[in-house]
Amino acid sequence: MEVIFLGVGEACDERNPNTSLLIYQKDTCLLLDCGFSVAHEFFKHEKDPNKPDIVWISHFHGDHFLGLPLLVLRLWEEGREKPLYFIGQKGLSEKVTSAMKLAFPTLAEKISFDYIFNEIHEDEKIEIKGISFQGAYTEHVQSNLAIKLICGEKSLYYSGDGPPSEKCYPLAGSCDLIVQETFLWDKDIYGHGNFLSAAQFARKVGAKRLAAVHMKRDERDKIITLFEKNRDMFKEIEIYIPNSGDKITL
Repeated sequence: MEVIFLGVGEACDERNPNTSLLIYQKDTCLLLDCGFSVAHEFFKHEKDPNKPDIVWISHFHGDHFLGLPLLVLRLWEEGREKPLYFIGQKGLSEKVTSAMKLAFPTLAEKISFDYIFNEIHEDEKIEIKGISFQGAYTEHVQSNLAIKLICGEKSLYYSGDGPPSEKCYPLAGSCDLIVQETFLWDKDIYGHGNFLSAAQFARKVGAKRLAAVHMKRDERDKIITLFEKNRDMFKEIEIYIPNSGDKITL
């Protein structure tokens, strides 16, 4: 499984694109979240209009799904033919369709490929194109599903936004990689987590690696500095703070 961090930023970050992951598993291409600035990043990495195969949306804040109209527009302009699968929580079809109509009112009449919507509930497992999906709600200001992906022998947990709820602990257990939103260094604010708590979460569930993303735009440099100064605190787990464009192979 190849994981590309298309973006690592929060909603208002002018330096880092919105947090989003591009995942390749054999012939399947999966996009996790598609916020305001993500479509442009996607097309820097992928030129095939029949990719992605699947788009996962964690929740309906703009920095996690309002890049979809632009993504779909360009896929159509480039001649996409394959169906595009969407996966997310209840309301996915309505939210995505409404966003498309608002951004490009006549686009739906022109699209030459099918949308296939798959709404997933907490604790439910579904499998699409050989990838297993299972979600659990985090503690965010809006209903947000963290997702565990299982691709063959490899597994990845992606938080979307919010610190983990109790149900997220078994979901993330022993994953090869946890990608966790860490807005601040050591404080929680309503709906967002912090770096130290994310490290504790990853240790507790026995994860192999932790990638910390979605840091507050004016705190990111501070968090990086504190992490470098306190590396001895994190010997039990491999932790890093990715930049946009970084890649990991699991």
